[in-house]
Amino acid sequence: RDVFNMGGTIHRRAPGGLEADHADLVHATVCMLLFCGVFDFLFARVFSARSDTFRENGLMLAANAMLATSLRLPSLSPFSYGQTVAIIFGFEIYEFGRHLRRGRANVSAGSSAALLGHHGGCVLMGAVTLAAYNRLPAPEVAVWDAMWSGLAPMTTSSVFLGVRLLMPSLLTDLAFAVAFVYTRLIEAPTNYLDFYRARGSFGALAGLPTHPVAACCVLGVWTLLVVINFYWGALLLRKVGGKLLGKENRVNTAEKER
Repeated sequence: RDVFNMGGTIHRRAPGGLEADHADLVHATVCMLLFCGVFDFLFARVFSARSDTFRENGLMLAANAMLATSLRLPSLSPFSYGQTVAIIFGFEIYEFGRHLRRGRANVSAGSSAALLGHHGGCVLMGAVTLAAYNRLPAPEVAVWDAMWSGLAPMTTSSVFLGVRLLMPSLLTDLAFAVAFVYTRLIEAPTNYLDFYRARGSFGALAGLPTHPVAACCVLGVWTLLVVINFYWGALLLRKVGGKLLGKENRVNTAEKER
């Protein structure tokens, strides 16, 4: 991997950076949308007796497993880093559209708003990235690389979420909780703070000569995602605590007795 210096901090650039051809990234986004549609259709045919939620969870697992492999094990992935960003964009468009159409069952109003903000923010980040990146000079490409390489790995926890939803058990619950705490509550905010300290303040990005508004938009959504992660983390830890203390079982038993 290439190594570049930003504000005195050494960063590693993922394969390909964001310097790929613009048309190539648009094609990657479109291909991901087609993949989601075809996978959804075939999964519905194969598992016709299962619920829509089961099929949606299957799609989420397949898409995020592909993304996590590309981000965590780039040597095993055929995609460049730019293509991976575009693939994330395509998946988020599909998820955002699905959420607007049907929402998510058994989700509170707060969690539904968080999901909408999460997917909508990712769509916005992807849109401004595809619109702006190919007009950036090399020093600014390094800044955008650092933003995306810092925020994209949080998608890894969604792989464990997909497994948990498809195969619920104590083991998958535990695996998801550990993955979420590490990727979203430890790694993600650490990456955010490292970027912000190096050269990521809103004032610094507003001073960029090329597309400062787009750069601030990406950082703004990244900030929102960090906040949403802590909100989800609080819900997760409260649920885990309830299970450990037996409160959830007592509540379920009381509901069954009514």
